[in-house]
Amino acid sequence: VFLNDQTYFVFVEKAPGQFERRAVKIGPESGGKVLITEGLNVGQRVVSEGCLLLQAMIESGGKS
Repeated sequence: VFLNDQTYFVFVEKAPGQFERRAVKIGPESGGKVLITEGLNVGQRVVSEGCLLLQAMIESGGKS
């Protein structure tokens, strides 16, 4: 989960090697984990490392 402006985002895997940035709403944080309350469905795979790299690729016009 990362914050850009005032919105929280995650990257969701659409297909192997293809990711989509998605806005989410978060709940409380506990033990280094945060509860996603809106924006994801159960079972969806999200990026847990490298989010800032994917975000930088989007900002520079790269593929996500």
